[in-house]
Amino acid sequence: MTSPDHTVLCKYRYDPLDRLASSSPVGQADVQRFYQKNRLATEIQGASRRTVFQHEDLLLAQQRHVDGVVDTTLLATDQQRSVLRVVDKSGVEPVAYSAYGHHPAESGLTSLLGFNGERRDPVTGHYLLGNGYRAYNPVLMRFNSPDSLSPFDEGGLNAYGYCGGDPVGVVDPSGHALLKIPSGRRAIDSVSWTKFKRIAKPVVSTIGKPSSSSANASVTLHNSVRSLSADVSSAKTAASPGGVLPPTSSFASSSLTEPVSGRQSSQFTDMQRARRRLIVEVSADLPSGESLASIRYNSLKQRTEDAAYLMNYYAENTRTSKGSKITAHDSLVNYAKKYDDALARFNEYDKKYTAQYGTFIRDPDKNE
Repeated sequence: MTSPDHTVLCKYRYDPLDRLASSSPVGQADVQRFYQKNRLATEIQGASRRTVFQHEDLLLAQQRHVDGVVDTTLLATDQQRSVLRVVDKSGVEPVAYSAYGHHPAESGLTSLLGFNGERRDPVTGHYLLGNGYRAYNPVLMRFNSPDSLSPFDEGGLNAYGYCGGDPVGVVDPSGHALLKIPSGRRAIDSVSWTKFKRIAKPVVSTIGKPSSSSANASVTLHNSVRSLSADVSSAKTAASPGGVLPPTSSFASSSLTEPVSGRQSSQFTDMQRARRRLIVEVSADLPSGESLASIRYNSLKQRTEDAAYLMNYYAENTRTSKGSKITAHDSLVNYAKKYDDALARFNEYDKKYTAQYGTFIRDPDKNE
């Protein structure tokens, strides 16, 4: 990092996994960064050491060690992991940001992490997303460098844009791909990793586990659903040209003309998103670099959950929409097949990921 007069302000060093390992600000002690499960856990600068405690994605507290003296601070965050309150023995300190994460330097920030649970670089004021991969400038509300991913794939058409212009509903922790922030009931569920347990608990509990000798043994969402699908799958395959079922249900098109509000509107939107994500095929090949590998891991996991969500919906809603040429039963069988394929592809990728990088962040309710 250089100043306008080309004076070097800070030097940055990276580890073999392309994570920011240390920095050397001019006139200050070197800063060392340590990670746990690919998240910043500890930062050491001179005699000062700050450690962050978290449960899954929830920030809990921070400890600061200076010359043997330990100060513990509790952190209150929102669903985006932004630190909004800092609580210590002296009282409560509120923290505020602009929609794009700007926090005036003169107001100070005592916690190590800030906006969206990210570490702000003390020299530039930028957030080095993806553990140092890409600098995001909250004042300009954009990245300083283009995304290395293709603009026709996960990169997006605006190579410098942040969160697609929606920093409230979307986050970008990797600097590569957008993640939608759950709201309402979904936000409550995601806090305890029960987003899909409410409708398909067996799906979540099978993700990431070695597949059994039977290809259908892991498909235990609803025994009645699977037995129903098994009974009709051979007949539907024989009746379909080339043995291929229709790719999607006509629920969306038939429902667009019907009034939708409240909870139905939210459910309808969820179904649209799930269908769109299932349209895009995701390879089970392991890309180079842990950051990209983690993104693909989450994409494959999301596809499995989407297929499970739609499969469960049509198991519980058997009425075919008015004017639809495809019955709810057809959609049920279709998404049951998609779930089988998505889960098999996820398990295949999980084995490759684990062999290369070790165990991914797991659901604590699993007995593995």
